[in-house]
Amino acid sequence: MRIKLEHPKIISYLHHAYPLSVMATHESFQPWFYSNYIQLFCYKNMEGDACPVNFYRYHDWSYYPLLDHQLISRDLVSNNEVKEWIKLAIDLGNCIYTYVNEFYVPGRNSYQKYDNDHDLLLSGYDEERSVYHAASFIKANYVEFELKMEDFNQAYSHVNMTYDYIRNIRILKPAHSFQYRFNVILVVEMLTEYLNSTNNSDKFSSFFYDERLVYGINVYQEMIRFIERIKKTGIQCDVRPFHVIWEHKKIMIERIRYIQGLYENRKRGSNTRLEKVAGDYKSVEQMADSLRFLVLMHKKTNKDSYLDLIEASLHEIKEKDADALSDLRDILLEMSSD
Repeated sequence: MRIKLEHPKIISYLHHAYPLSVMATHESFQPWFYSNYIQLFCYKNMEGDACPVNFYRYHDWSYYPLLDHQLISRDLVSNNEVKEWIKLAIDLGNCIYTYVNEFYVPGRNSYQKYDNDHDLLLSGYDEERSVYHAASFIKANYVEFELKMEDFNQAYSHVNMTYDYIRNIRILKPAHSFQYRFNVILVVEMLTEYLNSTNNSDKFSSFFYDERLVYGINVYQEMIRFIERIKKTGIQCDVRPFHVIWEHKKIMIERIRYIQGLYENRKRGSNTRLEKVAGDYKSVEQMADSLRFLVLMHKKTNKDSYLDLIEASLHEIKEKDADALSDLRDILLEMSSD
């Protein structure tokens, strides 16, 4: 038994990759996805969280209308019962999201080296071969792979319950009863918030607020300050924030192409202008891709010359990003008012 997954459009962090791979089979996935995933945020000084740069609020799956998402305490499923419970959940069309100790997961960096609690997605099982179908990063690549049931049992039962979120199991499947139409007004609103670096936590202030957060285009300035701090202190440069920046650009190109397809026969003049924006933004995406390479080269050589190139590139990307998205916002605003 195996649940169909799609390769996720975002793999920077597994808390994006997993739900997106499950929801991608939903018939409304594209209109929902391209109406969202626009705003970015980071922590001031790039400190305070394991994910210092991220897409805003999409780590909370309660905001995924296309996802049927249930939370179950691990206390309700004993280690002896977990195999049958997983099989039943998968038979009912669910994927399983849980935490495991990757000391027992072949292919992970920590395998047989050190304890490391990390999230894992199960999408199927083969009883005859005693394996689960799983998804994670194996040797730095996001892949679906087979995990022996025996290895999973060891990994599952040896988790250190340090944090409350590790104490839960999530079961997920597409919520096919919900339909979604592309929302160009929402896209215009979020592009405006991105360009203005709007504090989006105000929308959630009744139950969530964090004054440490920086939003939208101002994220670049925090990343530039972070590079300057690396020059002074020699701290390590994490490549993941730069991968998030690149994925943000890659998705924006896809979004523009998607909108062009929607309005192909109705807004010919606007589509011509969208084509120019797509070309302009493609250069932004290419710069962001090259930026990742510069970060990797600095990690490999530890040469400050790469830090100078990274800082200069961030300045240039920030300027071109703002210009292109301002044009896109203005075009979509006109299209939405016709």
